[in-house]
Amino acid sequence: MAVPDWLANDVLSFLQRAFTLRLPGSPPQDSLQATAATWIESMEIGARSIHGGSLHWDRAADQVRIAQAMKDLLREAERWPVPAQLIKRLGARDSPPALPAPPLSEEQMARNRARIQDLLALVGRGSHPKEKSNGT
Repeated sequence: MAVPDWLANDVLSFLQRAFTLRLPGSPPQDSLQATAATWIESMEIGARSIHGGSLHWDRAADQVRIAQAMKDLLREAERWPVPAQLIKRLGARDSPPALPAPPLSEEQMARNRARIQDLLALVGRGSHPKEKSNGT
């Protein structure tokens, strides 16, 4: 599984912004290309660790939350960040919409109507338990 281009571009942009902050622990300028390659590889590994190895990065599901995690990380950084800090900041993906309930068959609806009638009849002819205990 390779990191998609949109994610690689977002990582590169993030690293460029981080580098302008000149945080303690920043890599030297001549190693930024190697630093970016390591970050991109870490994001590939991160997808496997976050999602149990079965999920890939999906632009629609992941780009906004990754961008938010990057912004948060840059805002709070006091030292040069590492990929694990970004991966830990990722919130969960939004859950897919729930499937609608399957339609009931005519047989199921008839059975439900009969059960409702049985319950109404039971409630209508029974007496309240407190009434019995009070002797009424």
